[in-house]
Amino acid sequence: MRANLAKDIKAGRCVRLEDKSYDYSPYYNHTQALTELVDWKNDNRREWVDMLTRAAEKETDSNVMRLLIK
Repeated sequence: MRANLAKDIKAGRCVRLEDKSYDYSPYYNHTQALTELVDWKNDNRREWVDMLTRAAEKETDSNVMRLLIK
């Protein structure tokens, strides 16, 4: 068990507190924050796709259409 704790501390998965206990919450909070970031990025991408799709529906110029596709 001590070897596993030492590996977790070295890998940054847990932190040793002043009262000599071990805290894994920063590792799990980081995972949650990363998940929220990915969700936020995906939402932004969907908004941009919707916005560009609406703009493409109104455009008839082929040069502008090529720019919107990129």
